[in-house]
Parts: sequence; structure tokens; C-alpha cells
Amino acid sequence: MFSRVELQQVRSHASTSISLAPLTVFVGANATGKSTVLGMIERTCARLRAAVDAQSSAHGGQFVDGYAYDALVRRGSEQFSCNLFRGAQDVPEARVSAARDAQRAWRFEGTIFDAPTSDWIEGPRRSRLAGLASRARSMLSTVLLALDPTRIAQKVTLSTSGDAVVGDGGLAAVALLQLAQRRDKTAYEAVVAGMRALVPCLLNVRAVVSTGAAAGVQLVYDFEDADDIAATSVSEGTLLATALLIALHSDDQPRVLLLDDIERGLHPTAQIRFAKQLTALLAAQPELQIVATTHSPFILDALKPSQVRAFARRKDGSVAVKSLAEHPMASDNQGALTTGQLWSLDDEASWVLSTEERAP
Repeated sequence: MFSRVELQQVRSHASTSISLAPLTVFVGANATGKSTVLGMIERTCARLRAAVDAQSSAHGGQFVDGYAYDALVRRGSEQFSCNLFRGAQDVPEARVSAARDAQRAWRFEGTIFDAPTSDWIEGPRRSRLAGLASRARSMLSTVLLALDPTRIAQKVTLSTSGDAVVGDGGLAAVALLQLAQRRDKTAYEAVVAGMRALVPCLLNVRAVVSTGAAAGVQLVYDFEDADDIAATSVSEGTLLATALLIALHSDDQPRVLLLDDIERGLHPTAQIRFAKQLTALLAAQPELQIVATTHSPFILDALKPSQVRAFARRKDGSVAVKSLAEHPMASDNQGALTTGQLWSLDDEASWVLSTEERAP
């Protein structure tokens, strides 16, 4: 579990350090760098996982998935870095950095447990590090979900295999089928129970296999007033919630789950229930960590101020971050306001930034 993330010269993050809890939610105006943090955690872990698996060179002009360094570095800077910490240590256990060389080409460097990625790939210390590979893969097991309702609803061909929901939700039906086919149905039943709590008129959600020319697997829903409703005919919020719950209960569940716009498509009451489900899930699975973004006070109502990080842009364009527990009214609140109400009292810039940092 990561205790802190530090970004240096990454887009709007000139120098940002953010403490992380088992469940941490980012809030703030649009374009304040919330999603950038999620993306950098995911790309950092993916790049280092590739090094552990010896499938990536130690240098190159691309970061992950064709993402160019020029799109990540803060304007005017010649280097950037992302550091991931665990516990109270001062030395990052996972780190990536990039800088331009004399020919103005980007060069990547990374360390895992204070060992350069070149050692994991081909160096003489590889045999000594081999015993740490399982531990490293576990630490770096991170998935960013930016779900697409269309992808969640579509039929997946029978030739597709997998027991995890991919970033856009495209394998949700296959992953649910895997849960339903287990001898132990606990995880599948937890998904259905979670959906029934969020959508009261829902009776069941299933992964249905069709044969013939249009063979495939698709999500199908049963409601109080109608059965066998294809995923293409249900609401976006229902689809998004389904994919999230499947991801949270899948066999191949990551250690760190990153959720962008967690409230998207959910009714306010369902948002509160969903946030409470996340809290209950973390209590049952203490090794799991969730970091999310939201613009909803209803999501925050199920959380403590100490679980919320508020983002605001300084007048120079860089980002500042504070815990909502540092809000001037937090210590005097004494339960009079919910966390969402406390957040809604003021614009983030009015208390996250000093007077000198605020735009005129």
C-alpha cells in the first residue's frame, strides 16, 4: 500500500506531495491535476512492472502505451519524476524519472526497492533480485479504471479470456462469467448484492453466453418489471457501477485501484451507498487501496475529512494539495456538517492556497 506519492515537474505539478490512505478521494476544480496523479501512479507502476518482467528496455522515448514524455513534462522543464512511498520511509520504493540528454532525447530511469531497473532487466544483480520479483509485482499491481459504458455493454467474443476488468470496462462480462463459474460463489453474490443496494429495482445481473454466428458473452439484467434486459438497454450509471463492483471482486484484483470520476452516472443516494460499499470492502480486504477522484459531495458524505485531498491551482499554474482535515472549519465542525458539506463551504483556493498564491 502506498503512503505517499510525489510528482516533480509533471504538467501542473511543479512539486506536489500527497499522503495516501487506504481510501483517498481527490476533489477540486477541473484542470487542477487530479487525474494526472492517477495517471502517473498507473504509468509508473506499469513501466516498472515491465522492467521486473524483463520486457522493457531501460531507455526510450515513450512512457507507457505510447504516451510521449513531452505530454507529461511541465512546460519549460527538462525533466520530471514520480516517486511512490510505502510506510514512513523517506526513500521511495518505486520511482521513475526522465530527462533530456545532450541530443535532446528523453531518457528513462527507474528504481524498485532502490535497485535500478537495468539490474532487474539484464544486470549482474538480477539473480539476487529474482527473489524480490513477486514482492515487486504485488506492490506495483495497479489498475486505472476510466470506464466507458459502451464498452461495458458490448458483447465480448467467446475467444476472449480474462478474469479482470480492463481500464475501459471492456471485459466486464467475461470477468463476471468467471466469478459465476467459481465453485465458491461468494464474490459473484457480492457483486449482485452490491448492485441491488445501488439499484433497488434490480433483481439480478448475469453474464449470458450466446452461441451461433453472434456468439459471445454479454451482461444481462433482471429488474422487478422486466427480465433479460441486455446491457445496451440499461442506464450508464448501472453499467458503470456493475463494472466497478466486478473489478473490486475479481480474482485478478489489483493492490491499488485508481478510479476517475467515481460518481459518474449514479444517483446521489446511490453515490453514498457506493462509497460505503468501498469502505466495507476495504475493511474486509486490508491489502487493497483505492484512490479516486470525484466532484460529488454525496461521495464525500460517506468519508472522513482525513480521507479527502483538495487540489487548487496557484497563480503561477502549479498545484497545491491539502487534506480536507486542514480546512479552517474542520476542527470546529464537531459533526455539525457532513464531509461533503464541509468541502462545499468554500472554493478550494480560498483555504488550500495562501493569499500570495491566489490569482487576483
